[in-house]
Amino acid sequence: MADARRMGKSELFSHFAERFEVKRTQAREFFDELTALAEKELKRSGEFVLPGMVKLVVQKRKARMGRNPATGEAIKIPAKTVVMPASPSSSRMLCCRASSSHHPGPARSPQSTDRRLSLARAAWRRRDRQPLRALGEEKKVFK
Repeated sequence: MADARRMGKSELFSHFAERFEVKRTQAREFFDELTALAEKELKRSGEFVLPGMVKLVVQKRKARMGRNPATGEAIKIPAKTVVMPASPSSSRMLCCRASSSHHPGPARSPQSTDRRLSLARAAWRRRDRQPLRALGEEKKVFK
């Protein structure tokens, strides 16, 4: 798996051209039109769905204060609009379908998955607050 790499645009266009017996330019035009349609729908309704694959949604992020990690100086992070998959479960569903042909395991409710994630995050936060005993100093935290 060390030599595995992701498929680029050129390979994607070639694959679809070969699979559906069309020219590469026609396959590229198909993807260009799909991109244009996704942009148009995201601007119009705030979401775009490729059934069985992914649901993209627009998220508006507020402006906030942050820290420059190198200097610790407070900086203002401007508001921005981003496009994200609708939820982790939708992208996880796609990964399970594509990864293998065997059964992905027992179905978990979204609540149980969310609970496990929140417990893991809490444990991570507790660990970060503990002093670094091996070095004999506490971890520096910018406030």
